[in-house]
Amino acid sequence: MVNVLTSNKNRVQNIAVIGAGIGGLTAAALLAKRGFQVTVFEQADIPGGCASTFRRRGFTFDVGATQVGGFEPGGIHWQIFEELGVPLPESAPCDPACAVYLPGESIPINVWRDPERWRIERQEHFPASEPFWQFLSDLFARSWRFQGRQPVLPPRHPWDLWQTLRAMRWDTLGTLPFIGSTVADALTGFGLAGDRRLRTFLDLQLKLYSQVDAGETALLYGATALAIPQAPLGINHLHGSMQRLSDRLVEALKNIMASSIVGSRCMPLS
Repeated sequence: MVNVLTSNKNRVQNIAVIGAGIGGLTAAALLAKRGFQVTVFEQADIPGGCASTFRRRGFTFDVGATQVGGFEPGGIHWQIFEELGVPLPESAPCDPACAVYLPGESIPINVWRDPERWRIERQEHFPASEPFWQFLSDLFARSWRFQGRQPVLPPRHPWDLWQTLRAMRWDTLGTLPFIGSTVADALTGFGLAGDRRLRTFLDLQLKLYSQVDAGETALLYGATALAIPQAPLGINHLHGSMQRLSDRLVEALKNIMASSIVGSRCMPLS
């Protein structure tokens, strides 16, 4: 969105952003940073969307998300805050990312940050599944390199299509046969469809990230979601709450508004 609008900067000057979730706040701050007039509209009392908080009986609760990725050097949030010129909110790596207790079991499956430690852990719990995990790892590596070249998906205009084609490489083509597949399809392909423990574990993990189970999660997305917790990526817990992320974006936007000749407005954030 930002790239499309800035490529037409001479024609588009006034921009309305509907919704002050993380996507809306990020778009608004980046557009304001690049010299556009931006107005943000939000119906809730506080910004953040799924990355906000609410209070009940003296306690503060996260609305939805409790972990965040992309804080590593070169990660998506790192890039955004680097461009905005503000520090990332304070956080701590989640290690393990999750401790999963399967029904009727008392020993958790720890999703460790260290890739080798996680490999050992999953082999202990799912000894026949390593070819499946290696397949997911290869798909993730290919698609992550593709995503890092910033394609525009889905392409809606010729410029979007050109950006997407520019991001493709020969190794990207290896992911194309799996565009219509699900994680459950991959389980079947590796003869693991009958492994109920593995399927339950995958369903629990994927519902955290895609809100649906392995039978409905796209394979390429699932491969990425299942690999994000491991270094050199990893997921973090923000000090305080997820509200810190949206608050920092609001802070950046207000700073740009204060220093910009063009200016921007937030409603009702200001």
